[in-house]
Amino acid sequence: MNWDQVTRDWLSVSQQIKLKWGKFTNDDLAMISGGRESFVKLFEQRYGDDKATAEKKIDAFVAGLKLPQERGNLLSWSQHCWKNIKSFARIRPRI
Repeated sequence: MNWDQVTRDWLSVSQQIKLKWGKFTNDDLAMISGGRESFVKLFEQRYGDDKATAEKKIDAFVAGLKLPQERGNLLSWSQHCWKNIKSFARIRPRI
C-alpha cells in the first residue's frame, strides 16, 4: 500500500495504528489525518525514536496493510445486495 491509499483510507488505517501503537489518541490521529510527516513527528515524540527509525517502522507497517482487498469485498457485498433488491422489484404481487 502506498501513502496515497493511506490518506484515502485514513479512518481504517488509524484504527489499525491504534491497535499496533497504543500511545496514539483519537485526537492525535485526527490531527495527523493522513499526513506522513506529521505522523513521523508525532511517532518520534510518543516513542522516543529518531526520525530514520520512525520512518522505517511506519513504512514497514504501511507495506503490510491490506485495505484495498477489504474494500473490494465490501463492494462485491453491496453489489450482491443490490442484485437481490432488483430481483425483488421484478416480482409482481398476486392479487
